[in-house]
Amino acid sequence: MDFAFGNGVLVAVMSNGKAYTTVDGELWIERDTGLSIGRTIEFGNGRFVISGGGITSVSSDNGATWTTRSPSHTTLAFMNGVFYAISAVNLTTGGVNFHHSTDGLAWTFVSVAGAGSTIMSSAVVNGNLIAYTGMSLGPRGFRFNGLGNPWVETGNMGITVASAVPASVAVSNGRIVAVSTTNLSGNRYVSTVSVDNGATWS
Repeated sequence: MDFAFGNGVLVAVMSNGKAYTTVDGELWIERDTGLSIGRTIEFGNGRFVISGGGITSVSSDNGATWTTRSPSHTTLAFMNGVFYAISAVNLTTGGVNFHHSTDGLAWTFVSVAGAGSTIMSSAVVNGNLIAYTGMSLGPRGFRFNGLGNPWVETGNMGITVASAVPASVAVSNGRIVAVSTTNLSGNRYVSTVSVDNGATWS
């Protein structure tokens, strides 16, 4: 489940792709997004955009109706007037495959040859987009501050557990908090915090 707020409306997206809208937190209206999987939702430029299962769905009327599009991605972020649908990173070059759009309908693909490690989560802090992936030595982060600029690897984010699998990354009061599960059953967690836009972690 994920939430986004905009234009006085709160929209919740469920893992089954359904969306619910409310203006008061009490009365919720179910909406058909056209998705069978729901991952993340963002609001920007007057629109709500949901990512889910390699497809996005966008609404320009406060969540009442939705239109699907099909950029390939695993996570979604909105930064400086642009939506980013992010899919995978090349751990050798540090390049990232992603789509970008200003309206959620027309998307431009930026491709990096050989990108293979899936981006699991992302967040925006202080004008930086932090993308979060996993590999054999544990989770790794990549920082990006806009089109035309390179992605910068931020290392293993302070998590050195070899079995760690990226779960989520979130932002609060200028701090980035990254959480990973440390076994396949997902019932053990390790977290790390950055206060300098993902440059260092503790």
